[in-house]
Amino acid sequence: MATFGEIWTGLKQAGGATPYLLLDCAGLDAGASALPRDACAELECLFTGDLAEELADVAPYLGRVKAFDGDAPGVAEDLLKRQVGMLVVLPPAANGEGPTFSQLHRHFRKFNVVYDPEGKPLFFRYYDPRVIVEVLSVLEPQQLDAFFGPVESLVLVDGDARTVRCFRQGGKLAVQG
Repeated sequence: MATFGEIWTGLKQAGGATPYLLLDCAGLDAGASALPRDACAELECLFTGDLAEELADVAPYLGRVKAFDGDAPGVAEDLLKRQVGMLVVLPPAANGEGPTFSQLHRHFRKFNVVYDPEGKPLFFRYYDPRVIVEVLSVLEPQQLDAFFGPVESLVLVDGDARTVRCFRQGGKLAVQG
């Protein structure tokens, strides 16, 4: 079982871009004021317009980790351990060009609302690390591919306090850790 430190070191040694953080602000005691702004080069709510303002303290946020060194690793590890965030790891990019922050932001925004069998829109709290593994494990292969899109893996701490890495493999969800 890999620890957070081992995963972080592996990402750093791979020489790719810093990972992103997908955050569930509802789990932060002080809401949006407790977001890790100093550890993120970019940080934006995944809701827009009035929803972003009205639900700021319980909304999902996407942040790009500023650096592999400094305070960022400790901040990221703390958020994962408190189960209010997960790392979003992108695959190594050809020619150093992967998805931009805004492209990844748009990708995750697509999942904020889902529809029940009667067509009624529902908020989908996929960004809650306490439930993401269970949710992803029931998706059909095409749904799993759509969810992961440009993302290689998600790193989170599960209910047993284990650091796990979730990724797609052979059309199914694979979980290491």
